[in-house]
Amino acid sequence: MNRTAVIATDFAATALGILLCAGAVLSQSWLVPGPITRAETHPITPEDVLSIREIRELQISPDGKRVTFRVREPADPKLPRAPRTENIWIASTDGSESPRPLIPNLKNATSPRWSPDGRWLAFLSDRSAADDPEGTIQVHLLRSDGGKAERLTDVPGGVEDSAWSPDGKMIAFVARDQPTAREKERQAAGDDAAEVDRPDFKYSRLWVASLPDRKAVQVTKQDFEIKEFAWSPKGDEIALVVARTQKPEDSLLFSLVVINRSTGEVARTLSTNVELTGGLRWSPDGRWITFYEGPPTKEFSAWVSVVPASGGPVRPLMKDYLGTVYALDWTADSKHLLAQSMEGTRQALLTIDSTTGAIRKLADFIGSQWDWSFSTNGQTIVYAAQTPESPSDIWVWTKDAPSRRITDFNPQTKSWQLGTVREVEWKNSKDGLIRRGVLIAPPGYQPGKLYPTVVNTHPGDTPWWAGFHAKWWAWGQLLASNGYVVFMPNTRGVSGEGWRLHGTIADWGGMAFQDLSDGVDYLVAQKIADPNRLGIGGLE
Repeated sequence: MNRTAVIATDFAATALGILLCAGAVLSQSWLVPGPITRAETHPITPEDVLSIREIRELQISPDGKRVTFRVREPADPKLPRAPRTENIWIASTDGSESPRPLIPNLKNATSPRWSPDGRWLAFLSDRSAADDPEGTIQVHLLRSDGGKAERLTDVPGGVEDSAWSPDGKMIAFVARDQPTAREKERQAAGDDAAEVDRPDFKYSRLWVASLPDRKAVQVTKQDFEIKEFAWSPKGDEIALVVARTQKPEDSLLFSLVVINRSTGEVARTLSTNVELTGGLRWSPDGRWITFYEGPPTKEFSAWVSVVPASGGPVRPLMKDYLGTVYALDWTADSKHLLAQSMEGTRQALLTIDSTTGAIRKLADFIGSQWDWSFSTNGQTIVYAAQTPESPSDIWVWTKDAPSRRITDFNPQTKSWQLGTVREVEWKNSKDGLIRRGVLIAPPGYQPGKLYPTVVNTHPGDTPWWAGFHAKWWAWGQLLASNGYVVFMPNTRGVSGEGWRLHGTIADWGGMAFQDLSDGVDYLVAQKIADPNRLGIGGLE
């Protein structure tokens, strides 16, 4: 960038300051309102941005007829420090029934999980109980045909994650060691000192609860951190991705082990080179396990690999894929994987041949790295997707039919004056690498007119996407709606471009900055950005 005048506009500073402090109340209606004329629209305000309801954790029922999901409500402006409420909702995948809360008025309910036969739904919640005044997070059960929810677990400190056994008779969950009575006394007295060389870690443990007798037993006794787990199809073993300790230096030193479900002993170690969590899946035929493998240099990049569940050589499956897989699951025949991935500025649903790694795209759609969610029963796929004019909603894909949207949780955005979103492309001036990013032009944009331009740098490895940008961390439409051009460059190091480029994330001050600088020069050369009115912002 051959300029030294990079200024932050008064509007950007003021708007972002308000954005971090303001809140809003949103109507609970999900239905699409009547047509809105241009005269009824208004420029976006920070309060508008904070009115967004967020959809997460989609879980399709085994019969494919229903989907449960978590809805995070906007903050209450009268209680700005209060946590945002989260509840579990349910909807029919054919759109015949309006989405509704599974249990009305829950304030903190997450992680819905259907039982394999579809008769039960497990979820995590801090629903109050007479014998649990602290309101810890526990596993609860609800019959799919109605009735009252019951609490299954009662472990000190609460539950962190859970999963049904393949036969539907057990639920495995993770709970953490709790302070001793002496430690609690010291903490109550204000003595919170810790020895750095000999920290007293509170490790996570795997437990299994039996549904017939409602009893839970601790399975693992080893001192390691459980990052994720997956049942074997027979239910006699459980695969774990574990870290040695909670130390930051161990945060990328994961191993894949298989334990005996009855004894908790490690039966075998399948890999000591697990890079990231989220990819652990055991094939239905019991032969294979997927996980995210990474380079030995630990460059915070990974690809999907498979390993024999009985032990053997690890086989990279998508090492040459020029994208990033965010989530995956096996098909019933164990011959393919279904995946949700990021490719550049868009996402995709894929099928992957588990032997050859060959990829076939099922659907191309828009979504952000922080909003991804998909679930499948093998025939129907539900996933979160958005448009440039609307935040993420639930979409349904079935074979030989176009994808369709079944929810509209943020109808208020139809009254906002939104800018035009498009992808832009330029070259790095030093190595010639093609870079891509997203540009939002203000409403009424006039080609050839120079506009004040704000660069929104990406947070860490999160790529910018060609979709909806009106959140506290993705505020492009807030500025565009008020007359600014907003440029969001995908500098090298973001996900969605393959593991090799992703591994350059640490080079922010080098070639990544050159990517950004050359992108701004490109906008100036195209007579879009005013070189005398430039601003920059983003996350730390």
